[in-house]
Amino acid sequence: MKIEVCFDTNYDGIEAVGTGVLRCSDLNRTKYNRDDFIRRNKFVSFVIKTGITAVEKGFLDEFATLKELIVPASVTSIGVTDDTLRIFRENGVVIRGEFSSYAEKFALEHNLRFMHMDLELVRFGSYSGYGRTVVILKFSAAGTPRIYEECNSPGISASSMGGCSNSIPLPENFYNEMDAKAIGDLCWPNCSSDVAGNSRLKVFLERARERNGFIIYPEDRKQK
Repeated sequence: MKIEVCFDTNYDGIEAVGTGVLRCSDLNRTKYNRDDFIRRNKFVSFVIKTGITAVEKGFLDEFATLKELIVPASVTSIGVTDDTLRIFRENGVVIRGEFSSYAEKFALEHNLRFMHMDLELVRFGSYSGYGRTVVILKFSAAGTPRIYEECNSPGISASSMGGCSNSIPLPENFYNEMDAKAIGDLCWPNCSSDVAGNSRLKVFLERARERNGFIIYPEDRKQK
């Protein structure tokens, strides 16, 4: 299994890539430095990539500054210890995944905040060809929704890259105010019909309306 400190977003990002079970022994092959993160008071956003099916008990104990755990639909089991639950509680960890997935059930079981993960709506073309276009429904760490569009391709020289990006803010309760077509109408013309017809977006909007949001807080569950 490959684990990398790979990007900077709202927190320092760590990504696990592979297939099967994410085991404690996999930590021996990463440059992640637990003490360094604690010393710098840096929170960790841990991204589990599709293909991983489970997380071994004790694995998450290493990430003392864990703040966000992104769980794909391929994961069906996450082992926890008392230390894991203490980290979750003290850091206010948010679990991110898809509605009706193991991630949402895990958050419910452990009384944690759940937020839907970013949702890719369009991807076509190739970087090495005429260009690649991607459209993503994104949610910031604070829960701010937006549509992110990006198109990139090789530039005029072998070492350069051409392209552009666009960020479109959405209303906080866009899932109630907008359907897939209305969201598609905001996007680039060559993407709008694909966004409007995206079945995953339609399912997301339906389930967000049922839950009255894309963020579910523990206190919300207690009121139901």
